[in-house]
Formats: sequence, structure tokens, C-alpha cells
Amino acid sequence: MTHPHRIAITAALYLLLAACARRAPEIPVAQPTAPPPTEIIADLARNDGELQSFRSGSGWCIISTPDMKKVVRTRPICFRRPGQLYIRGEDRTLGKKVLELRLNGEDYYLWLPDEREHYARIDGVAYGQLPLVVAPDLIMREMFSSGGWGDVQRAKVVDFDPGKGTAILLIPAREGPERRITVQGPPWLIIEQNLHDQDGRVIAETTRGEYKEIGGVWFPTVIEAVFPGEDTEMTLKLRDVTTNVELPDDLFAITWPPEEHD
Repeated sequence: MTHPHRIAITAALYLLLAACARRAPEIPVAQPTAPPPTEIIADLARNDGELQSFRSGSGWCIISTPDMKKVVRTRPICFRRPGQLYIRGEDRTLGKKVLELRLNGEDYYLWLPDEREHYARIDGVAYGQLPLVVAPDLIMREMFSSGGWGDVQRAKVVDFDPGKGTAILLIPAREGPERRITVQGPPWLIIEQNLHDQDGRVIAETTRGEYKEIGGVWFPTVIEAVFPGEDTEMTLKLRDVTTNVELPDDLFAITWPPEEHD
């Protein structure tokens, strides 16, 4: 066999081995899949169901509207389902009360001692021109209530990021606004919630962060609600939180004329 023939055979063998190597079967790599909507909703409903009330011993409340800007130290903030809220705000340096807000369903009472102003709505009757464009009960609902989870058969996951562990859940509405919820998990918790009107405009944007497990409940200690169309936002930073505590009924009582308490 001549030398050129040996070179040709050797080259052919290399080509054959390379072809075999290319045809070697690849080991499939499992790709993360988006969680089903039922799994996400089950986690959200379970966590919501385990929280009936809370009390924050201290923290901060920031309210910004076209007519008002308040940054107050809170002592305390109390909430009880289905729709009761109490906030006492103090001056950051003097410690005197500068804000009191009570919510009971759609009724509310707001007292601003420095301005010597009282505002209320009781049984649908408003007293005083409230310096909030957005109704207080709507702000509370966006901050603390995720909505009922019983009628969400049309919900679907429209985005999933396995690296961040986040998913976007779209809940179409039969009537009214559409809700887009960004969750992170598992367990799946809400980190952002947007309410859209029929034209796709954002009505309300709520973020929840710095979750802590308190009394068996995953609780967000920083909550922000923004209403772009009304140029209104409210931020709560909560400390010393206790969940599922007994709260007295008179904490949420609303009367007119108002009774001023120190």
C-alpha cells in the first residue's frame, strides 16, 4: 500500500468517527414549566384565609395627593377583615397625633388635628370635602385585599421567569377591571398587583414586599398603592406586626359629630 493510500484511509477513519460522535444521542435537559393557575391561586387563597387581622405597633405612613402630603410615624395600624382599618399618625419629632383614619366598610373618618379638619362618610352621606381623590376604602382594598379567589376559573399564567421564580397571573373580569398579579414562590405570594380598565389603562398599581412569616402567615411589611390617574399614592412600612389579634370594636367605630381622642 502506497503512502498516499494510507493517508486517505486514515482521513476516512477520522471522518467516520466524527460522524458517529455527531450522531451520539443528546441527554434531554428538563425545562422548568410554568405553575398552573390553580396552584398559584391555592397558595394565595390559603395565605389570605389564614390572616383575619393584624396590628402593627409602629411604622410609617406616607400619603401623597394633589392637595396633601403627609409623612407620619404610625402608632399603631390595625386591620380586621373584611374591611376595617385604623391608623394613628404622629409627628416625626414631637410625637403628637397629626392624623387619625378609621375605615369600616365604605364608611370612613379622617381627622387632621393640625388643620383642625374632620372628614367622614357615614351611610353614604359625606361630611366635609375629603382631601383624597381616591376613596379611602378603595385604597384599603388595593393594599390589603387581593379579592375573592372563589370565581377565578378564567385565570391564566401569561408569563413565567424560572430564574426569578416569578409568574404573572391574568384574571379577566366578566364585568369591570382586569387584574394582573405578579407572584413569586413557591409558596406563591403577591409582589405586584395591577388593575386595568377596559382600555388597558392602569387604574391602580400595588406592590408588596419584605415578606415575613408571622404567626404562620406570610405578611408583607412594605405595601405601596399608586393610582396614576388621580396622582395619588400611599405607602405603609410596618414594624412589630402581630397577626390574628383580638381588636376592640370601638377602634373602628365612626360617629358624627366626631369624638376627638388623644
